[in-house]
Amino acid sequence: MHTLIVHTEGKFIMDLAPHAISNVLAMPGTILWLDIQDPTETEVHLLHEEFGFHPLAIEDATRAHERPKVDAYEHAMLQHPQGPDDELTPEEDGPSAPGRQTYYLDSYLSLQSNHLNEIVKVLTIASIVLMAASLITGFYGMNFVHMPELRWPIGSLWAVLLMVLVTAGLVIYFKRKEWL
Repeated sequence: MHTLIVHTEGKFIMDLAPHAISNVLAMPGTILWLDIQDPTETEVHLLHEEFGFHPLAIEDATRAHERPKVDAYEHAMLQHPQGPDDELTPEEDGPSAPGRQTYYLDSYLSLQSNHLNEIVKVLTIASIVLMAASLITGFYGMNFVHMPELRWPIGSLWAVLLMVLVTAGLVIYFKRKEWL
């Protein structure tokens, strides 16, 4: 266990012994903050015995690369963001620490969403650029009889040049819009 903090009667108690957790949880109006990282088997057992967390919820909290979530119980909440390392100190956060942690989790998820949006934007632009060249290729590959460009000596060169110009034009356009 890395951090075990109790807030009761307007005071913070640090370094609480793990075997005293159930006594603290029985006190009305008391908030207990437990922050664990890479828990041992003893600590996992403590989560189940002292807090009554479901074994699957504990497994989720101890498994790396698990999606962030909060499991609500009658008198407790198990939160496992698996995101940035948020050091919460009682002086800063006091009894509103769980609310602050939710804020941090929302911020982290927002950053992840923005990053994903940037990736999707680049992939969309790449597909638009490639689609324009494919459209030109498809048009000239339809074997119409009455297309003057098919009989030109430089007809192929014309089609390739048109694809390069359209592709370059799209890339320039997206760069000017600061999308690339």
